Amino acid sequence: SINHLKMDEVMKVSNRMTAAGATGIFLGVLYAVRKGLPAAKTALTIGINCAMIGTACFGFERLSNVGMRRIIEQDEHQQLFMSHALGGAMGGALVGGLFQQRVVPGIMLFTPAMVAVAYAEIKYEEAREARLKKFL
Repeated sequence: SINHLKMDEVMKVSNRMTAAGATGIFLGVLYAVRKGLPAAKTALTIGINCAMIGTACFGFERLSNVGMRRIIEQDEHQQLFMSHALGGAMGGALVGGLFQQRVVPGIMLFTPAMVAVAYAEIKYEEAREARLKKFL
């Protein structure tokens, strides 16, 4: 059903945003310890920023993915790479525009990062399927 599809897409963005925020908190603690800054405040600030960036990039990625599935018939992996690249470009443009008032650096940073995430997702799924085939 269409409502199930929408909720599935929202959950994917939510899970990825949570992972980005948790990673930001972890990196924030490391950065704070290294620089001698207040750990809680630094970790929270970096965690929130990472969650916002993750929401922008993965939100646009999901929108691109849903749109491409409805319009273009293509290989699932190719579609995943394309939607991540578009998500990185659009999310990077938004984040770059908001934080630095420069769109291009955001695009240049987040597009390759999102393509790398797509590659990691594909490899993770392949490894997961290989493990399941071993047990079945």
